[in-house]
Amino acid sequence: FALPGFANASNYVEVDEGTYTLDVTPAGADAPAFSIPDVSVEAGKTYTAFAIGRASDGSVGTIVTDDSTDRGEIVA
Repeated sequence: FALPGFANASNYVEVDEGTYTLDVTPAGADAPAFSIPDVSVEAGKTYTAFAIGRASDGSVGTIVTDDSTDRGEIVA
């Protein structure tokens, strides 16, 4: 599924429990800037994935948090 562009956010999207590869594709690009393999999600939990940095200088990265905890633990 497609997610919103820079400085935007989407509502939560329900996915099945499992292991996923997260692809981060800059706006206007045909291919991902990078991928994060083996991100596991559990049933009944809520997660947020943040893309951070700049694709233009290669500083792009991600943070995935488990929003089901009081502290929003970083999980990837």
